[in-house]
Amino acid sequence: MQPNSDYMLPANHIFPRFIRIPLVIAVVILNIYFVFIERSFTVLYYVLWLGGVGYFVVQYREAIVFHLRQWKISPLLKFLILGYGAMLAEEFIVGLVHAANEGLSLATLLLRVSQFWAFNVFAFTGFIFGWYFFIRRYSYSLTDIFFISGLWGLFSEHTLSYLSQNPIAAVLLILPTMCTYNLIIAPALFSVAERGTKVVGIAWRYSSTLLLFLVFSIPPMAVLWFLRSTFPDAFPPCEYISCT
Repeated sequence: MQPNSDYMLPANHIFPRFIRIPLVIAVVILNIYFVFIERSFTVLYYVLWLGGVGYFVVQYREAIVFHLRQWKISPLLKFLILGYGAMLAEEFIVGLVHAANEGLSLATLLLRVSQFWAFNVFAFTGFIFGWYFFIRRYSYSLTDIFFISGLWGLFSEHTLSYLSQNPIAAVLLILPTMCTYNLIIAPALFSVAERGTKVVGIAWRYSSTLLLFLVFSIPPMAVLWFLRSTFPDAFPPCEYISCT
């Protein structure tokens, strides 16, 4: 393994330049529709997560990368702490916007946040462990990271399955969803000072990484399926998250 200089300015795998204007347009349109027509605060999530947290990460990326790489603990433990920590932060915002739709009481906020945390600790395990396994073995460009993480996000959120029901909303959700997953994994990837150098073809690189995400996801998702069937109230309602 060897240091890779493009990791010193890694924001391009969160918000690549070529998607920034379409991303802003998509988020604005989604919020106009849902807030003013549907009377729902749900998609304000993208403003808070991408516009708030995402802007902070991009703005201070050099300092973030420096401090994360100076953190002297096991690389695997660091990666897991950052991966799960970012997921918990993101799901807090998810719980917040859903609680806002229900009146935003403290009890509702705590309930929704704890439910989304419980669900996504299992749901994100394959994504986090899969990236750690591959990023230390193979060479990925920042473009690779954006598309691989984004494609996994589209698959996980069933975004493209809504094309037949509401094609406009489905298309508008593509870029926000892809950026969301890239932002979640960003701190963990930032912490990797040395990554793999083995170069393989793009078809193998994308397919094998996504397949490994899926393989690593099977055991935790099986546990999640059992727990949801046994303790349904510990997880988000089906209207908030896929029950399939």
